[in-house]
Amino acid sequence: MTSRGQDLIRRAAALVPLLRNNAVAAEAARRVPEASFEALSEAGIFRMMAPKRHGGDEADFQTQCDVLAEIGRGCPSTSWVATIFSAMGWLAGVFPDEAQDEVFEGRDPRISGVFSPTGTAVPKGGGFVVNGRWPFNTGCHGAKWTVLNAVVGEGAAGVPTCVLVKSRELKVLEDWHASGMAATGSNTIVAENVFVPAHRSLPLPEMI
Repeated sequence: MTSRGQDLIRRAAALVPLLRNNAVAAEAARRVPEASFEALSEAGIFRMMAPKRHGGDEADFQTQCDVLAEIGRGCPSTSWVATIFSAMGWLAGVFPDEAQDEVFEGRDPRISGVFSPTGTAVPKGGGFVVNGRWPFNTGCHGAKWTVLNAVVGEGAAGVPTCVLVKSRELKVLEDWHASGMAATGSNTIVAENVFVPAHRSLPLPEMI
């Protein structure tokens, strides 16, 4: 393990008291509180798997597991959200450079994501108009960007395509009422005629 990886783990461990203190309120609110998101951002957790050229760590798998385990000691729901956000940080790193520059321009790349192909993306004017509903969007209240899987085309010719959408352009349906891990905030999100420029799209076959 690299020294950067060890430092990440130490920073995650230092967050345990704060996360533990916030855990009960987070479950009641059915979302991770902003104070926890800010602390995770400050510690570089959401950049853990992001490209190095954008200030990320490109952490190895063992480091990721150890970091997320430390967060889980404080709050399991927060650890699950951090798992998704860090994985989406990696995914954003395979989008075109222009999209990466947008997502990673600040210190706080909070990215949620849903891969069920339950939306459509219709080509229009240098991009796509996206519509659909995606359940189980973990961490949606804290996300600044969201990766969605939408189908371009119809029937057998349709191509599942990942699109990067600004989270503020999506509607959150407060339908996540779980008896445990409620703070993951895994609500359904809705896109209604959201325009996504072409550089923030990536056909799933190309990604694989």
